[in-house]
Amino acid sequence: MRYRFSEVTWRKGDAYKLFSRSKFMRLFISLEVPEDIRKNIIIAKDKLGINGKIKWVPIGNIHITIKFLGGVQDGLLEDIKAKIRNAAKDTVPFDVSVRGIGTFGRPPRVVWAGIDRGKIQLIDLMKKMDASLSCIRQEDFKPSPHITIGRIRSSEPGSMPLQPFEKEMFGEFVADSVHLMESTLSKDGPSYSCMETFRFGANES
Repeated sequence: MRYRFSEVTWRKGDAYKLFSRSKFMRLFISLEVPEDIRKNIIIAKDKLGINGKIKWVPIGNIHITIKFLGGVQDGLLEDIKAKIRNAAKDTVPFDVSVRGIGTFGRPPRVVWAGIDRGKIQLIDLMKKMDASLSCIRQEDFKPSPHITIGRIRSSEPGSMPLQPFEKEMFGEFVADSVHLMESTLSKDGPSYSCMETFRFGANES
């Protein structure tokens, strides 16, 4: 059996060797959250006193996800970077404030810190990145800017004592860049590494 790739005819074994040599990376685009804000979030979550029911995100992994790309073949990396660069170039820096803690799901499955100022700009940025990278992965839900800080393990009913933190201000910062991140999974959870930073409004070649 033969397979045809870009006007070149390959035998089945050749095609297998080609794809078996390819590296797949688990990628996402993120907005960095400053350390002082991450520390404030950790202080608040420690006051909740419900560690046994929630798997908390480590302080070094706290971020705002702009777009999840999933498993991507390494041969597409430069094209992905070019698309992110073009979208970032057309974005103006904006202010972001992080306020409040809440949950997603019924029953709740995710604990999040909310975005106050800058939410509209973040939604626009998410839509822009999604449109630019729709050939890789296109979202089928409405963007909802937030910071995931924990995932609820227990399925037992009951309320979470979030009321004291529903309007808590964790801090403000200027969003002026996004990062292409690689996520490596292990038994201890994911670890993240930055592959490249793309500054807003930068005319990079």
